[in-house]
Amino acid sequence: MKRVLAAVLLLMASALAASAQDIEARLTHQSMELYFDCLQRAVTKLDDYMSDAGTIARGAMGACNEEANDVALLSAGRDGRLAKPLREFIDAKGLEFGTTYVLKHRAARRSVPPPASPKPKAKPKPKGESI
Repeated sequence: MKRVLAAVLLLMASALAASAQDIEARLTHQSMELYFDCLQRAVTKLDDYMSDAGTIARGAMGACNEEANDVALLSAGRDGRLAKPLREFIDAKGLEFGTTYVLKHRAARRSVPPPASPKPKAKPKPKGESI
């Protein structure tokens, strides 16, 4: 009986641990999505279409600093020593993603045709003139 109870408790403990890891992985994934969404919004807001793409991407990264910190801390988990190298990796990927998004954003803007200008109205012919 004790062995069965021990086996059940062991199974429950491993299920809880797996569930906690799954929750941590989901939170990390969600925080990454929030970070990349923030970068996209910031690029759209900051792009002046004159500055180079890297400058706009770095500005967007600054606007999304809190989200980047969340990704690093959640990815590091309980080992706080990993937070700094993870943050450096996240910054490198953020710059890469941000720069790419700036270029795609600009290309999409160029591919949209400008609105059609209204056609000029025909001038009425003066009365009494013949052609």
